[in-house]
Amino acid sequence: MVSILPDGPRFLPLALLMRRLMTQGGALFSPALGFVEIPFEGTRLPGYFRPSDKGSGQTLIMVEGGETFAQDLVFYIIC
Repeated sequence: MVSILPDGPRFLPLALLMRRLMTQGGALFSPALGFVEIPFEGTRLPGYFRPSDKGSGQTLIMVEGGETFAQDLVFYIIC
């Protein structure tokens, strides 16, 4: 396994591909998982939104952190 640093030339294209594929796959979940961008201090935090399937009206949004992608964390939402 090879790590890719955030300033490497392959990082952004691969990160965007991963986001696109997760967004496409998220549409197949029940309830669907949607991509969101949350405005924060002059930038946008990418994340995923999944509405409650229990009718509770609660909402969970997962955003990525400094050392992980939101796609890695999606399974915390769906499990």
